Amino acid sequence: MKKFFVALLMLLTIPAFATGVGSGASTADCNNATLNTYTGTSNLQVDWQPNTIALHWYNGDTEITSGVQTSCVYDGTLTPPATIPTKTGYTFKGWKLRVFDLTTLDTSINGSYYGYKDVPPYDVSNLTEYFGLTEDLTWAAEFSYGMVYGEASCNTTNGTYSAVVDWNTNTFEYTILPQNIKSADTFEKSITGARCWCRVTNVVPTGKLSRKASPTPWVFFTGSSWAISSCSHYCPLYCGLATEKIAEFRQAIYGQAN
Repeated sequence: MKKFFVALLMLLTIPAFATGVGSGASTADCNNATLNTYTGTSNLQVDWQPNTIALHWYNGDTEITSGVQTSCVYDGTLTPPATIPTKTGYTFKGWKLRVFDLTTLDTSINGSYYGYKDVPPYDVSNLTEYFGLTEDLTWAAEFSYGMVYGEASCNTTNGTYSAVVDWNTNTFEYTILPQNIKSADTFEKSITGARCWCRVTNVVPTGKLSRKASPTPWVFFTGSSWAISSCSHYCPLYCGLATEKIAEFRQAIYGQAN
């Protein structure tokens, strides 16, 4: 008891000096060294910095590495390669984003892991660092052919309930219904309701770079008695889980179902 009391006195007699947050810091603890106060309010200023995006240019399946811009700042300037690719009998029409065709994937192959990033008040996301998930309402699943990434939408459009999830028996089922599949431009990632819809956004094939996915229909999962706050947690979770474990759900979300 005496030792604890003496240590406490010593701690209180040591002066504290606030050092602030360095300009290059990405995170900082909420303590006196950062906020320059132990109690009360503290004025903070946000310093937003644009993301740097890596660029890779391809002529067919051959990557162009000479004389090209290898990165750009989000919302900044993008300069195409000065040397235009040539091919006998063809006229170059311009550059386009590489697309991964989801209809080429084998939907019978189950995944090995899934991850998701939800929003408060739950904030109990799974494997976000493993998959590199940084945005709310995003999810991912890993397969032998690579990683599939997607997003979730909690909105007011209802679908026909066709998912069965039993955590006790580890049983997950999904029935494909045409009314549960919407076009890619129907929704966007949002929390405007309690009905859960999922779609794929991009694929990272094993050993290769990320590609935008196509087609990317929105697929209804469920939303029986959820509140909006519950949907923001469960929707990205089930989008990732269903994509990993249920072949029928993969058929729908990969655009292979009629």
